[in-house]
Amino acid sequence: MTFLFWNLRGKQLELRSVVARLVSLHRVDVVLLAECPPPQLLLPSLNAGGEPEFFPCSNEHDSVAVYTRFSHGFMVLQKRQRRYTIWRLALPARKEILLVTAHLGSKRHLGPTDKTGECRDFAEAIRAAEENACHSKTLIVGDLNLNPFEDGIV
Repeated sequence: MTFLFWNLRGKQLELRSVVARLVSLHRVDVVLLAECPPPQLLLPSLNAGGEPEFFPCSNEHDSVAVYTRFSHGFMVLQKRQRRYTIWRLALPARKEILLVTAHLGSKRHLGPTDKTGECRDFAEAIRAAEENACHSKTLIVGDLNLNPFEDGIV
C-alpha cells in the first residue's frame, strides 16, 4: 500500500498536476493533502491517468483531505475532530490499520502550553482508538507543526 502526503500550503493550482504525476508514477493508493483545493477541482487531475479512480473519503471540514482508490467500505471513520481524523482501514487479506490524519495548530496561533495540550489530547484520542480496535497498528500522517524533540511530540 502506498501513501502520499503533501501540505499544498495554498499553492493549489500550481501543484495539482505535480501531485497527479506523483500519484501515477508511484501508483499511490491513498492521497492525503492539507490546505488543498476542494474535490471538484482535484479529482479530475487525480483521475486523468486512466488508472483506478480515486474517491474522496473526507469532507470539506477535515484538516487533511483523504482520497483513496478503495471502496468506502474499507475506510471507516472512527473519530473526526477539527484538527485530526482517525480511520480504520481494513482491506481484504491484509491486517487492519488505523490511519490518523492530522494538521495540528500553527505556532503562530498557539503558545507552547496550548500546543503541548493539543498534542496530549491528540495522543489520548489515538490511544483510545487503538484500545477500541484491539491493536496498535497505527499510521499517523500529516503536519503536526512541531519539531521532533519539542514537548508536544515527546
